[in-house]
Amino acid sequence: MKAISIATMALTALPVLLGHLPARAAATSQSTASVATPSAPWSIAGIRLGVAPRQVAEAMKAAGYVLDFRDTGRSWQGEVADQVYLLRNIRIPTGAGVIRKEDYQKGQEKIQVAYAVSPAGPYVARVTYRIDTAAIDAERFRAAARSRYGRPSLDWGPASLYCSAGERECARPGSWVVNQLPNLAVSVEDGMTRSLELSQGPMAKRVFEAAIKAEAERLYPKKAKPSF
Repeated sequence: MKAISIATMALTALPVLLGHLPARAAATSQSTASVATPSAPWSIAGIRLGVAPRQVAEAMKAAGYVLDFRDTGRSWQGEVADQVYLLRNIRIPTGAGVIRKEDYQKGQEKIQVAYAVSPAGPYVARVTYRIDTAAIDAERFRAAARSRYGRPSLDWGPASLYCSAGERECARPGSWVVNQLPNLAVSVEDGMTRSLELSQGPMAKRVFEAAIKAEAERLYPKKAKPSF
């Protein structure tokens, strides 16, 4: 019970740490855990962090994108089953797979959506937009990003970074400091890339891992004594 209470405290605190309104949390008959999905003020082609695949499909259709590829993987139940096996060497049903990644395309523009899972189902954890460098020059792309998202939190050479309110230290990728909360990166390099990446940040991943472990411990706690 101690493990689940610690994880629940972390999950409850997540929306506050993100500096946004509480995101949806859900529970199913298979699990008592709740997972706060990340929230952020930015979107890419109408896709926000934390939304379900159905909402992604609606946004992509409205923006004129067509589904090009879909990959499935472990559901919440599958993640719990994997953790139960790792912790207790017990095999339990994994359940059906769910959507974990989708690729959409519109001409020279591509959007990839990566999903994390909660008891309620998959939700958007990362969105990546790319456009062929031959389709638009660097300055036009950079200007379009500024017009859409405003002044970045951090701007250096080929890239700009938008950090969440409450980020302890907003730092560019590759530095010793890792941005923990949701962030948006704009990358512009001549002849190489024109891209946007909206990510939930590693704090949400740690909270998810804690919730999965806590649920496995709740289902199959260590025994106080053997049953022989």
